[in-house]
Amino acid sequence: MERATSDALAARFREHWEREGFDRLALPEIVAFTVPENRRSRAVMERLGMRYSPADDFDHPSFPEGHPLRGHVLYRIARPV
Repeated sequence: MERATSDALAARFREHWEREGFDRLALPEIVAFTVPENRRSRAVMERLGMRYSPADDFDHPSFPEGHPLRGHVLYRIARPV
């Protein structure tokens, strides 16, 4: 996918979750997570304005101890003031 197309999709996605999450549901923040190796998802989260929060890394409870997909990184974005 071309970068311009990817950026356009990310912008549309951000508009949607800002409208739904912040406006309609009045959430204080929106979070997203992925495995550390998923560089593309992490890049999208960063383009959306989300910030990586290393203190919030966690082991996903659906994966057993030692599974390569158990560890996850968390990104978040706060409701604009």
